[in-house]
Amino acid sequence: MTSHRGRSRLLLVAFGALLLLLPACQGTNRPEGVVERWLVALNQGSAGRPGQYAPEPLSQQILPHWASRDPGDIDTIEVGRATSGFGVHLSGTSEDDNQATDVPYRVVLVDGRKEEGEAVLHQVRGSWRVTSLNPPSILRVPSEGGQRIGSASLALWLGSLGVALILTLTTIALMATVGRDRALLRPAEPPASDPVS
Repeated sequence: MTSHRGRSRLLLVAFGALLLLLPACQGTNRPEGVVERWLVALNQGSAGRPGQYAPEPLSQQILPHWASRDPGDIDTIEVGRATSGFGVHLSGTSEDDNQATDVPYRVVLVDGRKEEGEAVLHQVRGSWRVTSLNPPSILRVPSEGGQRIGSASLALWLGSLGVALILTLTTIALMATVGRDRALLRPAEPPASDPVS
């Protein structure tokens, strides 16, 4: 029989594990994501709001008269992995203001015209913003041999499996605790009465 104190400790441990894992669920403000959201906003025509991510002249450079177009003028949007000026891959965000990074991109319009290059982003007050566009250099998008944005290391996969195992075992322990308590709470069956003749 599990005591009330043991059950409380188990619930406290499960709640603590949940609190530790919640930050992993929040979104991150990555430069690659900003470039992709900017290009998707351009593709939405007048419904999009690319001004959140880049100044108007840069948006016009990729898709002239984007605001008066119907959605769907861009056929393909591809974004590569962000790098700093020295070719170092960025895996997270920094709180430093004015940090610059380059993100390769490739856009194919419905009419077949291609736009490719590198978006230069600066981080100001914790948010990335496209500040200029450069012609393509050594950075590549994944279809041209560049590194994928979402590639994960073996250590990350093993860590994820470990977390899943811990959550599974915690769930099993909680279910076992709740299952025993329910059995104890069932009303006792009344004793069989002797038939009166």
